This record gives sequence, C-alpha cells and structure tokens, in this order.
Amino acid sequence: MMRMLLIIVAVCGVLGCKAPAPETPAEQAPGDQTMGSSTVSATPEQEQVSMTGSMTLRFFEPAIGGEQPQGATFEVSSPKCSLLEDGVWALTPATAIIYGKDGEQTTFEAGSAQFDDNTKTASLKDGVKVDIGAQHVELQDMTWSNEEGLARSDNAVTIVDGDTKLAAQGMEFRSESRTMLLRGVTGTVALSAGGTS
Repeated sequence: MMRMLLIIVAVCGVLGCKAPAPETPAEQAPGDQTMGSSTVSATPEQEQVSMTGSMTLRFFEPAIGGEQPQGATFEVSSPKCSLLEDGVWALTPATAIIYGKDGEQTTFEAGSAQFDDNTKTASLKDGVKVDIGAQHVELQDMTWSNEEGLARSDNAVTIVDGDTKLAAQGMEFRSESRTMLLRGVTGTVALSAGGTS
C-alpha cells in the first residue's frame, strides 16, 4: 500500500511540472527571444509558475536583414524565478550584465528583478550595486530599455571613489560608451597632486 502511495505522489509531481529545455547558445537566438537555461510555460489553470535552479534571461540586438542574430545586450540571472504572466519573469535575487559595444561587461547586483520580454525592458530594485573601475555605485532601482540601449534611474544614487563621495538624484548608464550620466549631483570630491582621486 505504501509503495502504491509513493508511485501516485511521484506521478502527480511529474505531471505538475515541465522539464527545463536545454539552453540555446546566445549566437543562435533571434533578437526578440528570451533565452535561459530553463524554460517554463504556464497553463491556463496556473496563475503563477515558480521554480528554483539557475535561470538566465537575455535580450539581443535585433538581426538586420538576412544577417545572423546579433550578440546579447543584456542578461539577468537568478537561482529563483517566477513566471508572473506570459513573457514576464520575477527573479530573486538577481545578477544583471549589460554588454558594451565591444563585448565589455558591466555587472549589477540587485535584491530582485523583473524581466519583461513583451516590452524588452528589465527592472532591478532592492539594493542595486555596481562597481565601475574604482567607483562603487549604489542605486534604489534601475530600468534597462533594450530599444534605447541604456539603463535609467530617477531615484537616489550614491557614488564612492576613495575619499570622493557623491549623491545624485538620478542617472543614465549608456552601454555603448560605458558612461554614467548623473543628475542633481552633490557631494565631496577629494583632490590630489595628480588630479581627482
């Protein structure tokens, strides 16, 4: 009797989830596809699909004419993700990478993220952090627009570089030039004989 009960539980568990699809290399994916190491789709009966295990979702440059798909522009990965609705994922915690023009990578860490394949945007929040050279940057949140090729925040930004400490009311990070433009900057800049530190 116990063996039959275990078999029934195992069958119910198998029917209640789908096996992850194998990851497709970034070079083979078209620009408008969400790629990850796992793919889960919701049935009409399911309001939300949650899963554990590493997942990576990516945006790509659109293919031009008959050319091969372009490289990745943005990716976000997490050990835990949930499908909120068709094409919209929630990830907790999250590591995001913005790819520059020549493949340079800028890595952001966040407490949570949302990846929207419908609008080709992704948002990071709950303590966003990034190191750019010697500068340590902390943000409340950040939104990536794949169409514009930039990340934006309209909330508080803090930048620390040695004795230099700056606060800003917003920022834009451009992937092509790897530059961060700050708005409403206040703070202290440390000067040395060789220039700013």
